[in-house]
Amino acid sequence: MRRAFAICLVVATLCLTNALPHAHAQMPPITVDVILKQNVVRVRSIHDVQLQIRLRDANGHLRAKVERTVRAAEGLVDIELRTPSGFPANIHPGDQVLVLPSGADPIRIETVDLDARPIAGENRLLISGPPNAELVVQVNALDNPLPQYFSVTTDGQGAAVLNLAGKVELVPGVSGFVAYEPTPGRAVVVAFHVPTLAVKVGGDWIEGFVWAEREVALRVEDEAGQPVVTTRLRSDGEGYFKVHLGEEFADLRIRPGETVRIA
Repeated sequence: MRRAFAICLVVATLCLTNALPHAHAQMPPITVDVILKQNVVRVRSIHDVQLQIRLRDANGHLRAKVERTVRAAEGLVDIELRTPSGFPANIHPGDQVLVLPSGADPIRIETVDLDARPIAGENRLLISGPPNAELVVQVNALDNPLPQYFSVTTDGQGAAVLNLAGKVELVPGVSGFVAYEPTPGRAVVVAFHVPTLAVKVGGDWIEGFVWAEREVALRVEDEAGQPVVTTRLRSDGEGYFKVHLGEEFADLRIRPGETVRIA
C-alpha cells in the first residue's frame, strides 16, 4: 500500500538560541552576528551600551536604522531591522551593517555570499562561501538536545562539502547554521533546514521548510503518479513557505493516496 504522502511533518520556526562558538580566545567587548536572509543582528555586550544599527545596500542606500540599549545581563540580544515603512529589512550578501556603540569605535561588517544546502539522502551539507575560508557549522539534531559543531574550509572557488555520515542524521526537522568569522566577534551567519512538509488531507494548504529564499517546484500526484497540480513558489528568509492550493486552483483539496513532492 502506498503511503499517503512522501513527507508529512509539522515543523516549527527555526530559532538560533545558541551562541556562536567563536573560535578566538580574545573577544571584543561587543560581539555582532549578522543573520543573512533574515532581518536580525545578534549582539552581546559585556557592558550596558546604547547602540544604533544601520543597514545599507551594496550601493550605499540606507535600508534600515534602529536604536537599542543592550544590557550585559541579557546575554545574546536579537535586534530586528525594519524599513521606514515597518517591513522586515532582510540582510543580503553585499549589504553593510554598521553598529555604532555609544562611547566606542564603530563596528562595520560587510556581508558575504554564504549558503548551505542539506542533502538528506546522502547526509551531506553543501556549503558555499568566501574562497579558502574557515567556517563553523552548527547542527541541531532531533535525537540530541545539545547542538553539534563542526569546522570546514572552502576551496579556492568558495565551495565545501561537510560529510555528516555517522555523526548526524539529516532527517526532516533538523536545522542549523553556518558562520563565517573573519574578524573576532564579527560574524556572518546563514541558517538552514532539512526540507520538511506539513500537509492536511482534505485541506488545501501545504507548508514546510526548504532552502532560504529559494524558488521551489511543488507537485501533487494522484495514486497512479500522474500530476494533479504543479506550481512554483518562493520560500522566505528562514526557508519557510505556505501555499493555499484552493485559492489558485479552484477549491482544490488534497485527497488520501495523493503524494506531495518538492524539488
